[in-house]
Amino acid sequence: MVRRAETGARQGQSPILAAAMARNGDTLTLDDVVQAGRTGDEFANSVIIDAGARIGAVVADLVNIMNPDRIIVGGRLSSIGASILAAIRQQVYGRASLVATGQLAIEFSELGGEASLWGAALVAQKAAYSATD
Repeated sequence: MVRRAETGARQGQSPILAAAMARNGDTLTLDDVVQAGRTGDEFANSVIIDAGARIGAVVADLVNIMNPDRIIVGGRLSSIGASILAAIRQQVYGRASLVATGQLAIEFSELGGEASLWGAALVAQKAAYSATD
């Protein structure tokens, strides 16, 4: 996402991202892209939606194989907002089989950006306790 946003900013597709690059020493962060999207920057929003569509296409394949009841989107993706979740959902519900998506919920983690941290802590805790068995 950031690379595509940087390329677009250099090509004049987003004055907001170009200004952020100028402030950041010719680079962008994910936060810059998200902030530009929140201010209504069309190019930044297209980058976010495209990323969601790409993620959703991969998730759709996994849904067809694994048939889960729920997909939880967490970590940095949850900080992006509803537009990326909508793009993921659109791809999953459009590409995966109706049997696999009939009861499927796709939602943000309640842990938000800290989901990865909590997951890592649980893995470490499990490893520590299983090592003593």
